[in-house]
Amino acid sequence: MELPPLPAYHGPAMDLAVEIDRGDVWYDLRPRRRKAERRPAIILYVVHDGARIPLVRWPTTIGGWQDEKLEGGDVVERWKESPAGPRVWRELFIGPTWLPPDTTPDDELVRGSGDDTTLARELFGPSYRSAYGLVMFVHHRQRQVKRGVAWVDEGVRSHGSGNIGSIFSGCSHGCHRLLPAQALRLAGFLLQHRPHVRHGPEPTSYARVVRHHGRFPVAITTRGDRVELTPPVPVDVRPGRILSPRKTPPP
Repeated sequence: MELPPLPAYHGPAMDLAVEIDRGDVWYDLRPRRRKAERRPAIILYVVHDGARIPLVRWPTTIGGWQDEKLEGGDVVERWKESPAGPRVWRELFIGPTWLPPDTTPDDELVRGSGDDTTLARELFGPSYRSAYGLVMFVHHRQRQVKRGVAWVDEGVRSHGSGNIGSIFSGCSHGCHRLLPAQALRLAGFLLQHRPHVRHGPEPTSYARVVRHHGRFPVAITTRGDRVELTPPVPVDVRPGRILSPRKTPPP
Protein backbone atom coordinates (compact mmCIF):
# COMPACT_ATOMS: atom_id res chain seq x y z
CA MET A 1 0.00 0.00 0.00
CA GLU A 2 1.38 3.38 -0.99
CA LEU A 3 1.04 6.15 1.56
CA PRO A 4 -0.12 9.63 0.50
CA PRO A 5 2.59 12.29 0.09
CA LEU A 6 3.52 14.41 3.09
CA PRO A 7 1.63 17.71 3.35
CA ALA A 8 3.34 20.84 2.06
CA TYR A 9 3.85 22.19 5.58
CA HIS A 10 5.79 19.13 6.74
CA GLY A 11 9.55 19.57 7.03
CA PRO A 12 12.56 19.70 9.34
CA ALA A 13 11.84 23.32 10.40
CA MET A 14 8.11 23.89 10.85
CA ASP A 15 6.44 27.09 12.04
CA LEU A 16 4.67 25.71 15.11
CA ALA A 17 2.50 27.43 17.72
CA VAL A 18 0.60 26.27 20.80
CA GLU A 19 -2.74 27.36 22.18
CA ILE A 20 -3.97 26.38 25.63
CA ASP A 21 -7.73 26.74 26.08
CA ARG A 22 -8.43 27.03 29.81
CA GLY A 23 -12.00 25.82 29.26
CA ASP A 24 -14.65 26.60 31.88
CA VAL A 25 -13.31 28.64 34.81
CA TRP A 26 -14.96 29.53 38.13
CA TYR A 27 -13.25 32.03 40.43
CA ASP A 28 -15.13 30.99 43.56
CA LEU A 29 -13.85 32.53 46.80
CA ARG A 30 -14.08 29.13 48.48
CA PRO A 31 -13.51 25.61 47.13
CA ARG A 32 -16.65 24.32 45.44
CA ARG A 33 -17.33 21.31 43.25
CA ARG A 34 -17.96 22.32 39.65
CA LYS A 35 -18.58 20.26 36.53
CA ALA A 36 -16.98 21.79 33.46
CA GLU A 37 -18.70 21.26 30.14
CA ARG A 38 -15.56 22.45 28.38
CA ARG A 39 -12.39 21.01 29.86
CA PRO A 40 -8.96 22.59 29.30
CA ALA A 41 -7.17 21.55 26.12
CA ILE A 42 -3.80 22.07 24.47
CA ILE A 43 -3.73 22.52 20.68
CA LEU A 44 -0.63 22.36 18.50
CA TYR A 45 -0.78 24.32 15.23
CA VAL A 46 1.44 24.62 12.21
CA VAL A 47 1.39 28.00 10.47
CA HIS A 48 1.48 27.59 6.69
CA ASP A 49 0.64 30.07 3.92
CA GLY A 50 -0.91 32.44 6.45
CA ALA A 51 -3.22 29.79 7.94
CA ARG A 52 -3.05 28.01 11.29
CA ILE A 53 -3.63 24.29 10.80
CA PRO A 54 -4.40 22.29 13.97
CA LEU A 55 -2.35 19.11 14.30
CA VAL A 56 -3.47 17.76 17.70
CA ARG A 57 -5.89 18.68 20.48
CA TRP A 58 -5.24 16.96 23.78
CA PRO A 59 -6.75 17.26 27.28
CA THR A 60 -4.82 19.18 29.90
CA THR A 61 -5.32 20.93 33.25
CA ILE A 62 -5.36 24.38 34.78
CA GLY A 63 -4.92 25.47 38.38
CA GLY A 64 -7.54 25.44 41.11
CA TRP A 65 -7.87 25.09 44.87
CA GLN A 66 -5.00 23.09 46.37
CA ASP A 67 -3.56 22.39 49.81
CA GLU A 68 -0.62 24.58 50.80
CA LYS A 69 1.65 24.35 53.84
CA LEU A 70 2.21 27.57 55.75
CA GLU A 71 5.50 28.52 57.38
CA GLY A 72 4.27 27.32 60.77
CA GLY A 73 3.26 23.93 59.39
CA ASP A 74 -0.51 24.42 59.13
CA VAL A 75 -2.13 23.38 55.85
CA VAL A 76 -4.74 25.58 54.17
CA GLU A 77 -6.42 25.63 50.77
CA ARG A 78 -5.13 28.27 48.35
CA TRP A 79 -6.03 29.19 44.80
CA LYS A 80 -3.39 28.26 42.21
CA GLU A 81 -3.76 30.28 39.02
CA SER A 82 -2.83 29.37 35.45
CA PRO A 83 -2.18 32.86 34.04
CA ALA A 84 -3.68 33.68 30.66
CA GLY A 85 -1.83 35.56 27.96
CA PRO A 86 1.11 35.11 25.61
CA ARG A 87 3.96 32.89 26.77
CA VAL A 88 6.73 30.91 25.07
CA TRP A 89 8.43 27.56 25.41
CA ARG A 90 12.12 28.46 25.36
CA GLU A 91 13.39 25.27 26.94
CA LEU A 92 12.29 21.77 27.74
CA PHE A 93 13.72 19.20 30.11
CA ILE A 94 14.05 15.52 29.32
CA GLY A 95 13.94 13.23 32.34
CA PRO A 96 13.06 16.19 34.58
CA THR A 97 13.13 16.19 38.34
CA TRP A 98 10.46 17.86 40.45
CA LEU A 99 11.65 20.21 43.19
CA PRO A 100 8.66 20.54 45.52
CA PRO A 101 8.32 24.05 46.95
CA ASP A 102 8.32 24.52 50.71
CA THR A 103 4.55 24.99 50.51
CA THR A 104 3.99 21.37 49.41
CA PRO A 105 2.47 19.49 52.39
CA ASP A 106 4.73 16.72 53.65
CA ASP A 107 1.96 14.11 53.53
CA GLU A 108 1.80 14.54 49.74
CA LEU A 109 5.42 13.41 49.44
CA VAL A 110 5.05 10.02 51.13
CA ARG A 111 3.04 6.87 50.61
CA GLY A 112 1.74 4.32 53.07
CA SER A 113 0.72 5.09 56.63
CA GLY A 114 1.97 4.66 60.16
CA ASP A 115 5.07 2.48 60.42
CA ASP A 116 4.73 1.59 56.72
CA THR A 117 5.21 5.19 55.57
CA THR A 118 7.96 5.63 52.98
CA LEU A 119 9.16 8.48 50.80
CA ALA A 120 7.36 8.59 47.44
CA ARG A 121 10.65 8.78 45.54
CA GLU A 122 8.98 8.31 42.18
CA LEU A 123 7.31 11.72 42.53
CA PHE A 124 10.65 13.52 42.40
CA GLY A 125 11.77 11.84 39.19
CA PRO A 126 13.13 11.14 36.80
CA SER A 127 10.29 8.67 36.28
CA TYR A 128 7.18 8.31 34.19
CA ARG A 129 5.34 8.37 37.52
CA SER A 130 6.93 11.62 38.66
CA ALA A 131 5.07 14.90 39.05
CA TYR A 132 6.60 16.06 35.74
CA GLY A 133 6.54 12.75 33.89
CA LEU A 134 9.37 12.27 31.40
CA VAL A 135 9.17 15.66 29.66
CA MET A 136 8.62 19.20 30.95
CA PHE A 137 8.25 22.49 29.04
CA VAL A 138 8.96 25.75 30.89
CA HIS A 139 6.56 28.66 30.34
CA HIS A 140 8.25 32.07 30.08
CA ARG A 141 6.60 35.47 29.89
CA GLN A 142 8.35 38.22 27.96
CA ARG A 143 8.99 41.49 29.78
CA GLN A 144 10.53 44.60 28.31
CA VAL A 145 13.48 46.05 30.22
CA LYS A 146 15.87 48.90 29.49
CA ARG A 147 18.43 46.63 27.88
CA GLY A 148 15.97 44.62 25.81
CA VAL A 149 13.89 41.62 26.79
CA ALA A 150 13.78 39.65 30.03
CA TRP A 151 12.17 36.23 30.31
CA VAL A 152 10.11 35.70 33.46
CA ASP A 153 9.60 32.20 34.84
CA GLU A 154 6.29 32.19 36.73
CA GLY A 155 6.64 28.57 37.78
CA VAL A 156 4.12 27.26 35.25
CA ARG A 157 4.98 24.17 33.21
CA SER A 158 3.45 21.93 30.58
CA HIS A 159 4.46 18.38 31.40
CA GLY A 160 3.60 14.73 31.54
CA SER A 161 1.98 13.47 34.72
CA GLY A 162 1.41 10.24 36.57
CA ASN A 163 -1.79 11.72 37.99
CA ILE A 164 -3.93 10.58 35.07
CA GLY A 165 -7.30 11.24 36.70
CA SER A 166 -6.61 14.94 37.18
CA ILE A 167 -6.20 15.42 33.43
CA PHE A 168 -9.79 14.38 32.79
CA SER A 169 -11.63 15.59 35.87
CA GLY A 170 -9.34 17.52 38.22
CA CYS A 171 -7.08 20.53 38.42
CA SER A 172 -3.41 21.26 39.03
CA HIS A 173 -1.26 23.71 40.97
CA GLY A 174 -1.19 25.93 37.88
CA CYS A 175 0.63 23.67 35.44
CA HIS A 176 -0.79 22.15 32.27
CA ARG A 177 -0.56 18.38 32.68
CA LEU A 178 -0.52 15.96 29.77
CA LEU A 179 -0.89 12.23 29.45
CA PRO A 180 2.65 10.78 29.61
CA ALA A 181 2.59 9.33 26.09
CA GLN A 182 1.23 12.55 24.61
CA ALA A 183 3.89 14.65 26.34
CA LEU A 184 6.57 12.39 24.86
CA ARG A 185 5.02 12.58 21.39
CA LEU A 186 4.83 16.37 21.60
CA ALA A 187 8.46 16.71 22.68
CA GLY A 188 9.65 14.26 20.04
CA PHE A 189 7.75 16.10 17.32
CA LEU A 190 9.16 19.47 18.36
CA LEU A 191 12.71 18.16 18.42
CA GLN A 192 12.23 16.67 14.96
CA HIS A 193 10.74 19.81 13.44
CA ARG A 194 12.27 22.77 15.32
CA PRO A 195 15.88 23.97 15.60
CA HIS A 196 17.23 23.34 19.09
CA VAL A 197 20.39 23.15 21.17
CA ARG A 198 21.05 20.33 23.63
CA HIS A 199 22.79 21.55 26.78
CA GLY A 200 22.88 18.28 28.72
CA PRO A 201 22.23 17.85 32.45
CA GLU A 202 21.26 21.06 34.26
CA PRO A 203 22.82 21.08 37.75
CA THR A 204 20.84 22.15 40.78
CA SER A 205 21.11 21.87 44.54
CA TYR A 206 17.87 20.94 46.27
CA ALA A 207 17.53 19.58 49.77
CA ARG A 208 14.55 19.00 52.01
CA VAL A 209 13.58 16.82 54.93
CA VAL A 210 10.07 15.39 54.66
CA ARG A 211 8.53 14.88 58.09
CA HIS A 212 5.42 12.74 58.12
CA HIS A 213 5.35 9.56 60.21
CA GLY A 214 9.12 9.63 60.00
CA ARG A 215 12.01 11.68 58.72
CA PHE A 216 12.93 11.37 55.04
CA PRO A 217 15.79 13.45 53.59
CA VAL A 218 15.63 14.42 49.90
CA ALA A 219 18.61 15.59 47.82
CA ILE A 220 18.43 16.38 44.09
CA THR A 221 21.45 17.48 42.05
CA THR A 222 20.04 17.82 38.51
CA ARG A 223 16.91 19.26 36.91
CA GLY A 224 17.23 16.90 33.95
CA ASP A 225 18.65 17.34 30.45
CA ARG A 226 17.94 20.85 29.19
CA VAL A 227 17.12 21.52 25.55
CA GLU A 228 16.87 25.09 24.25
CA LEU A 229 14.33 25.74 21.49
CA THR A 230 15.70 28.20 18.92
CA PRO A 231 13.54 30.09 18.25
CA PRO A 232 11.07 29.62 21.12
CA VAL A 233 7.63 28.18 20.44
CA PRO A 234 4.85 30.77 21.01
CA VAL A 235 2.19 29.68 23.51
CA ASP A 236 -1.14 31.52 23.76
CA VAL A 237 -2.94 30.71 27.01
CA ARG A 238 -6.56 31.64 26.36
CA PRO A 239 -8.76 32.94 29.22
CA GLY A 240 -11.46 30.35 28.61
CA ARG A 241 -15.07 30.86 29.70
CA ILE A 242 -15.13 32.54 33.11
CA LEU A 243 -18.55 31.45 34.37
CA SER A 244 -18.46 32.78 37.94
CA PRO A 245 -19.78 36.25 38.86
CA ARG A 246 -16.25 37.04 40.03
CA LYS A 247 -13.96 37.61 37.03
CA THR A 248 -10.58 37.71 38.77
CA PRO A 249 -8.69 34.99 40.67
CA PRO A 250 -9.26 34.65 44.42
CA PRO A 251 -6.64 36.40 46.56
